[in-house]
Amino acid sequence: MRGDKARIDPFLCTGCTLCQQTCPFGAIEFVEEK
Repeated sequence: MRGDKARIDPFLCTGCTLCQQTCPFGAIEFVEEK
């Protein structure tokens, strides 16, 4: 993580939403692609 922004690599993401559930700031929104 650099600075104050987290970046999630879409190629490594499995869609488990664990990052969204554990983010203390509520800053991660999971949007499922159609």
